[in-house]
Amino acid sequence: MKIKAIIMILAICLAAEMSSAEGNGLQSPDQYLLVEYSDHAAKTTLKVLSANEYKALLKEIHTEARLWEKALSASEKTWETGRNKEPFPKSSIHQKNVSIIESFTNEAAAIAILDLRERIAGAGKEESKKKTKRPKSSNSSSSCSSTFSISQFFKKAQTRKIEMELRKASLQETAIRLFADKLAQITAQETGQGQPAQEISPPSDAK
Repeated sequence: MKIKAIIMILAICLAAEMSSAEGNGLQSPDQYLLVEYSDHAAKTTLKVLSANEYKALLKEIHTEARLWEKALSASEKTWETGRNKEPFPKSSIHQKNVSIIESFTNEAAAIAILDLRERIAGAGKEESKKKTKRPKSSNSSSSCSSTFSISQFFKKAQTRKIEMELRKASLQETAIRLFADKLAQITAQETGQGQPAQEISPPSDAK
């Protein structure tokens, strides 16, 4: 697996050199960019964008930054009117961001490099999972009872932790959708273009 990963890395380096020879920067509308994009949940993904798509995304990000505080304040106000027990998780909402990794004049080459990078990332995750797996230990019959009790305790604690994490993730997702809705409304009002997004209500009486 390590050898395959090294080969893939070498292939990426070679393709990067070829793309650099073709020329970097946004000099042509036919240019394609491999970018790293992070959304409002700070989830990072790799994308292939044309030069025009990249410029449009940059414009969207700049508009969002300008209206950020206004949309955040409107979202928090709507959240509070829902009589939520949970405070508005504004620290969980992140500004979008995009950065260029490589530039290409051939879309197929950009997509191929994207695929290679994703394969390498996937292989790395699989290796990490294998390393974290612990070998099963054999217990004597005399310690079975105490081991079972400890196991049950940790199982309940783990279940509760998972439930709390799911609840937190659900609140974050709802807050992000609410913020995106408010941002779309404010943007439409300021630019006079498009229709405001449909109102999204926050969860009421969160437990």
